[in-house]
Amino acid sequence: MARGVDSAETWDSSILLDLMPMALGEHLPGSIGEALAARIETHLTPYGLATELPASPHYLSDGYWHGRIWAPATVLIEDGLRRAGHDRLADEISARFRALCETHGFAENFDALTGTGLRDRVYTWTAAGYLLAEARELRHTAPAAHTSGGETP
Repeated sequence: MARGVDSAETWDSSILLDLMPMALGEHLPGSIGEALAARIETHLTPYGLATELPASPHYLSDGYWHGRIWAPATVLIEDGLRRAGHDRLADEISARFRALCETHGFAENFDALTGTGLRDRVYTWTAAGYLLAEARELRHTAPAAHTSGGETP
């Protein structure tokens, strides 16, 4: 719930930041983790996690925390989902984020409906988030090392 600074008007928001407790991962009670994961999934666009639901009246394509995709929030939520056992959703978020970066570069943030990079086009936290996601994917898909006779390769 938010209240206008210059009025007494209040409204509900569907902002991704409200779902950041998912970063606690395995430390969340199961029912809370399930509820958070379900709400997080509604933020998933073809390009990644929108910080505001695109159907929300508060969504703005260039609205900073009211629509854009941000690497830090993506990385924290993806990691928490994975540690809480929501691997399918974590994998999907990671794949979309990596594809976004590979297509549109390492912008500060991205338009959630077009994938267009916004603001600074070479942002280190986006590049670092991509490298973390890519390293996790490589570890996940790499064949297990096999040795004979117990020798270390």
